[in-house]
Amino acid sequence: MREPDKARLKELADKWLKGTITSEERELLDSWYDLNGEEPVLWDGPDSTESELRGRLFANIQSNKANVKAGFRYQKLVRIAAVLLLLLSVGTYFFNLRNKPLAVPDITAIQPGGNKAFLTLANGEKISLTDADNGALTNQAGIKISKTADGQLVYTACTSCAKDVESTAVNTIETPRGGQYQVHLPDGTRVWLNSSSKLVYSILLNTQQERKVQLTGEAYFEVARNDQRPFIVQTRVQELKVLGTHFNINSYIEEPYIRTTLLEGRVQVSLMEKDASQQAKESVILKPGEQSLIAGKEIKVEKVNAGNTVDWINGYFVFNKESLESIMRKISRWYDVDVSYENEAARQQVFSGTVSRFKNISELLEKLELTGPVKFTIKGKQVKVELH
Repeated sequence: MREPDKARLKELADKWLKGTITSEERELLDSWYDLNGEEPVLWDGPDSTESELRGRLFANIQSNKANVKAGFRYQKLVRIAAVLLLLLSVGTYFFNLRNKPLAVPDITAIQPGGNKAFLTLANGEKISLTDADNGALTNQAGIKISKTADGQLVYTACTSCAKDVESTAVNTIETPRGGQYQVHLPDGTRVWLNSSSKLVYSILLNTQQERKVQLTGEAYFEVARNDQRPFIVQTRVQELKVLGTHFNINSYIEEPYIRTTLLEGRVQVSLMEKDASQQAKESVILKPGEQSLIAGKEIKVEKVNAGNTVDWINGYFVFNKESLESIMRKISRWYDVDVSYENEAARQQVFSGTVSRFKNISELLEKLELTGPVKFTIKGKQVKVELH
């Protein structure tokens, strides 16, 4: 197969990053790369020669895929591993910086997160899912709760289980910083919970007229369709109502917006009053590929690459012209580290790219350091950021 020339490669890569690449162009790029790896590639822009660029692409793409056991249902996505980490001052600065070592005196202690969570039962009993043995954990209200070997919490109907339980009884699953978990709810809905997040739900969810859950943090939902029983997700100022669909909600308190991204189906997003009445102040209907943003007293809707929003469940960080401050919040939650800034201007440095979530933190930070005027120093569980 004839390889694309450098101009065509750049065009396709730019389209991929922006989410505007067509299926035919994606097929061309996939075929040329013979993609079977996940290791991202640094591309330092037009100053590279075509042979250097091609060499780096092939060297990374053909590398063996890491044996990642993340516990999530990894979709077999055909994805481009080329990463466009483009800043305003790449050029000569990149080449001067690329051989500088990252200051990481204590990198062995900071590994990526994994399947870690706590389950709190209706009677107040708290179970560490990290430490619990695989298999059945307990029975509640005609429901058996089990932990699977690949890090999932599964609720299944059980005719022999006791059913004497209050209708208001709830379970809570919480992930710490550096944790993630997948749960199959009693109604068949599947939820992927990101780090530092909490989901509260009724153990009778499969029988309720309104299947209502409360979320803090971030989660991706694949809702089991039931036209007679809507599924409702509540966050601190938002309520989302669906019948059956796929969507992601990011509602971390430290983030400037509550972001709801629709991948499939149709959802209604409502901004709720903060008083006891909890009445809807404003509502919007999202279509696939749209994202709502709530901050203050209004809802905004914008078009996005919805697939990038949920790349975290497939083991990736995806940054698209994102500030370093926003990136470091994600890194802080996943690697369970605290971040400080020596220079306020460092917070506003902008990066784009894709990086595996299952690398040592030093490898991830080195990729950022090589492509921008920033320097990272790791000491214990502290990461210091400064302009270089």
